[in-house]
Amino acid sequence: MASHGNSLVPKVSIKGFHSVTPMRITEPRQTRRVLSRDLVGPEMFQRCFNMVQCYTKGEDSGWVVAGWIKESLGRALLEQPMISGRLQKRDRNDGELEIVSNDSGIRIIEATIQTTLSEFLDLKQREEAEAQLVFWNDIDEHNPQFSPLFYVQVTNFQCGGYSIGISCSILLVDFFLRTEFIKTWPSIHNNIVNHNNERKLPLFYLPGVNGTTDSSPNLFSASTPNKNESKTMVFKINAESKNMEIEWCQQIALACVEDAENGLGSEMGAEFCLF
Repeated sequence: MASHGNSLVPKVSIKGFHSVTPMRITEPRQTRRVLSRDLVGPEMFQRCFNMVQCYTKGEDSGWVVAGWIKESLGRALLEQPMISGRLQKRDRNDGELEIVSNDSGIRIIEATIQTTLSEFLDLKQREEAEAQLVFWNDIDEHNPQFSPLFYVQVTNFQCGGYSIGISCSILLVDFFLRTEFIKTWPSIHNNIVNHNNERKLPLFYLPGVNGTTDSSPNLFSASTPNKNESKTMVFKINAESKNMEIEWCQQIALACVEDAENGLGSEMGAEFCLF
């Protein structure tokens, strides 16, 4: 738990695992060959893209948001079924790999953490604590067809705030960032939430579930060589209006990016995603 000078790292308690598949069978199945230039040895099975978004307490709790996510993702995956697919070997002899949209599904994790969001952001060891907000399991190198390639973790803070952590295999980054999926999913989600007058709660609303485990999720496996190479900077922006102009948001984001680049001594490139 976080207290006594913010010297201790609060632990995440996992309350439930769920699988989400596309709402309809994907026909015909799609495949994507893993080209030789994509291969980086065993590290390919360990590396992932990850992101975390934190939200203060609003009208809905993290439990409710997680429930709506399970519904919206099932519809969004119809647009990009490859995200819910699996990695498999093309031929046992040549060892080449491909991703197949076999509708095996993605994983959603619901969890709690024994601290408030403001206390969490003020932790001295925040980078260590942040890793618990995103779940990732390395792909099984010998039997990759059983390993999910995409995870979503919703973590509830004591104050009513929550975080949404997303992680996916580096082989899926193009599908997630460079396709319309990153726009389609939020659009579908907001549409479902805004038109739920007949149903105040999602079908998959499971609050207060007794914990299945008190162990913490591990964003990076012990075998990942670059687990300490990422850093996070938090910017607190006071905004009174929820309907802010997009130009204002973009200017603020660019200022934060510039400050982060100066502080970390590295450039993040000309393109980035703004949520």
